[in-house]
Amino acid sequence: MSHLSILPTLVNDLELLASALRAEGFSVELEGQLCSFETRLIVALSATHPTGLSLGWTWNQHHDALDVVVDLGKPSRSVSVKRSLSRVLRRYALQQALRDADRLNVAVVGVDEAVTSPGPASVRS
Repeated sequence: MSHLSILPTLVNDLELLASALRAEGFSVELEGQLCSFETRLIVALSATHPTGLSLGWTWNQHHDALDVVVDLGKPSRSVSVKRSLSRVLRRYALQQALRDADRLNVAVVGVDEAVTSPGPASVRS
């Protein structure tokens, strides 16, 4: 049986989140809804990936950040949810860092915008 799970995050910028989700191939809708089994939840932002993965984002009442809402009840999706959410959150953090650097007039030499899974550190000469 499917059910919606709520996971806290430190994400607090809907516009930046929408941009990160779109860059990862999600279609985004502000003030959408997330459905699972017989549960419908109104969310601040809903995102759907072409693979069928749906994520929702709601404001947490206890701190100024968004919680992600996802259906973790489908075992076949558990790996793709983790991977997709990780990529979205890394892209969000990258975009936030670039925006903050721009606000502080810090020069950014270059950024590889390919968001990949972390691996062993390597040294290049």
